[in-house]
Amino acid sequence: MTKLNRPWLFFASSFAALAACTVMVGMNNHTPEVSAPDPVVSKVFSSKELAAAETLKSELNRRFTDRQNVDFGMSRVVRKDWRMHYGPTMEKSGQWPKEKTRPLPNGRYEFEVDGVWFKMDERKPLMSAENDSEKQAIDVLKDSGVDVALYTVGQFELDNGTKPSPGSNEFANANPNYRDFSYGTYTTIRAKGPAYISQKSQMAPRAWEVVDFGRKAWASNKADFSEQGKDGWIYMAHRVDAPDLSCAKCHGDRKMPVNGQREVIKGSVQKSGDPVGLFIIAMKKG
Repeated sequence: MTKLNRPWLFFASSFAALAACTVMVGMNNHTPEVSAPDPVVSKVFSSKELAAAETLKSELNRRFTDRQNVDFGMSRVVRKDWRMHYGPTMEKSGQWPKEKTRPLPNGRYEFEVDGVWFKMDERKPLMSAENDSEKQAIDVLKDSGVDVALYTVGQFELDNGTKPSPGSNEFANANPNYRDFSYGTYTTIRAKGPAYISQKSQMAPRAWEVVDFGRKAWASNKADFSEQGKDGWIYMAHRVDAPDLSCAKCHGDRKMPVNGQREVIKGSVQKSGDPVGLFIIAMKKG
């Protein structure tokens, strides 16, 4: 794996700089100014694309720290039908637009996205925009030809260091986009993804392929950690911190089966502000 020239330094500084100019209610209609970027990375993504990525990161963090939200984990990235939410942004939530479909002779069907027809077994798990900031950030990245893949990684306190491998998918599926979409079990480190922002995106690395990166990002104790991954994908991990102690119900101290016996596991959340897990934004210039 070839690393960029100190990419984490670039993304950490650029994300911080972008945060000041990408509160971006609607992302405004201009490209935010950022601090001087690493010359290698600046050849890959423009400041406008990185600003959109920062908005996407901020919105994902909002989804994961919203205590009025009844979804968990990857369900906060990929939502079906209605967003199950009863809070300040409820009025911005709603039902997905009805998609166009047509039957196939074999009893299956196709669906239309942006004027292109796809077979039902090609459907990708998608992050659907739920407010104007998300929509405009997603549109910028799609229009710029940037592929985006999203992952969640958690339960690091249960990580036994096992080398991840394919074939650990909990849900067998004829759709290749859902093969190895989930790695790990209830008693191990877990990863899910990739979800996408576009049906037309190139297929991204499987969930098990981002586990080792997730481990490094978690061990760094940094809020943001980045590295170049396989096939031109650049991984950017963001640590999600517990907004309050309610997260300890699932991520605090608890009894778990270990070697056939139930033992008390020290959870990652002991107080408000403790890290819960990571989400990863992977980007690739098409």
